[in-house]
Order: sequence, then C-alpha cells, then structure tokens
Amino acid sequence: EYFVDNNTETFHSEEITQQIPKYITANVQKIAGSQSENTIVISTTEDAKTLFVYKYFWSNKEKIQSAWMKFTFDRDVRGFDFIDSNLHLITADTDGLHLEKLTLEDGLTDTGLDYTLYLDSRIDGSALTVSYDTASKTSTISNFPYDPVDVEVYSKVGHKYAFTRTSATAGTVSGDITAVPFFAGVPYNMLYRFSDQTLKQPTERGGRSASDYAYQTIRNGSIDYADTGHFTVEVTPQYRDTYSYAFNPDILGADLTLNEFVPQNGHFRFPVQARPNEAKIEVKSDSALPVKLLGAEFESMFIPRSRRYGA
Repeated sequence: EYFVDNNTETFHSEEITQQIPKYITANVQKIAGSQSENTIVISTTEDAKTLFVYKYFWSNKEKIQSAWMKFTFDRDVRGFDFIDSNLHLITADTDGLHLEKLTLEDGLTDTGLDYTLYLDSRIDGSALTVSYDTASKTSTISNFPYDPVDVEVYSKVGHKYAFTRTSATAGTVSGDITAVPFFAGVPYNMLYRFSDQTLKQPTERGGRSASDYAYQTIRNGSIDYADTGHFTVEVTPQYRDTYSYAFNPDILGADLTLNEFVPQNGHFRFPVQARPNEAKIEVKSDSALPVKLLGAEFESMFIPRSRRYGA
C-alpha cells in the first residue's frame, strides 16, 4: 500500500500499477500522492530529471476523467513528497542541493487578477531592488537570489518587458518600472500532443474499430480555448516540414488595453492536410500567459472503399 498525504486513505499497489504505462512500471522508484488534488507523482530510475504525473477525477464511485503527463526539470530530482496541495522537491545540480516547492492546486489566481502568470522560480518585484537611470532610460533590477539567466519580467497585468542579464545578480529593462508591480522568473515550455485522429466504424458486435479499407485525410483542426493568452499549434506531416500557427490576442484583433493582458475565449482553426497516422499535431507554449484548452475538433475527408458487414 502507498500512503497518500499522510491521511488514512491508501491506494493498493496493484490499483496504481494497473494505471501506470508499461514503459514506466519497470522503472518506478518512488510514488507520492495528494488526496486533495487527486494527483499521483512517480519518479523512475530511468531519468532523474523527469516526474510522471497521474491526475484523475472521481464522481461518486465512478472515475470520470484521468490523464498522464510529465514534468521535466533542469536539475536532478533526489526526493519529493506532498504537503496538502504543494509538492516539495529536493533537487541537485553542480551548486548542491535545493529545496523547491511546486503548487498543484487548481484554480489559483494572482492577487487582483483572474489568471496566474506562470514562471519558474518566480520572484515578486517588491523583493528585488529597482533603480532607474535617466541617461540610458533603463531600469536596473538587482539582488536576484539566483543567476538571472533566461529570466523574463512581466508586469502584474501581463505586459512583458525585455530583460537583459548584466551580472550574476542583476539585469536591465527599458523604461522606468520603479513604480510598476512585476514578477520575474524563468519561463518553461508546455507541450500537448494529440493522439492519431482515426475515424472508427461500428462493428457487428456493437463496438467501434478503425478500417483498413477507408481513406481519411484530416483537412483542418479547431481548438476551443478559454482565459488564454498565447499558444502555438505545430503540424508535422510525414516527410515534410513543420508548419507553425500561433495564437496571439493582439494579432487576432481582440479587445485589448494598452500594456495590459486581457484573457481571451474562443476557438482557433488551423490547417492539417495529412492522413491521421502521418501527421504529428502539437500545441506548445513558452509564454508565462495562461493556456486553457477546453476541447478540439477535426474536419476530415473520408472515402470508404468498402462497407463492413457482420458475418
């Protein structure tokens, strides 16, 4: 049995093992879970920088939804465990050991906003030192607790400032931000890959299965989103180049306020023009702005070469 969040509820090992993909099962090193967030985190002996996350949702005694995902870190993960909704990790790099916290609670928002800015090692600007130089018209941000390599700076209303690292503890941005509330942190990449969108036909026993005697081409796709700021759809047909289609509210003419991010709702269409098993379709984002994908729909051209009959 694996104890979850120091509570009396437990998961039986065989119950978890049945849900773990085969490529993970043989290499499981540690399992920790959060009852409050319906989440299980697994580390393996194969990759010290990766944690596999299983999230599920129960309604009464029925599991309505479940999904696997993985988190990849820059440092090796030496240990981890949950305290309520927070996953505490001990990580290691050439500088030594680090104690980090990862919040997995759903529905969190920043103070005064309807969304959260997603940055690793995020620091509130009030904890840093900001000075303005009128001659160069730049603001210097100093006293970073870590080397600000790859750091990005966002105002608390979602406006991104171009940040230039100048030392191991400081960097500069254009303009005067001494009176601007902001966050600084390291961006991270999000990736969602669609499974093959194969059209299945009814079988004589009431099930559904794919047919080898039908020609299907996916023409277009559409993604429904809510409270979203940026994402990119990449389509890679077999033996062809990758085509990239970016969603940005300002490009699509959304109702925006100057230097202030306004979350958008709607749907985003993109072309595919490939067979389901010959196209890799991915949604990516490296922005700190939120991405909430609600669903997806695909338009296909389907040419049956035969009709299935029960024997």
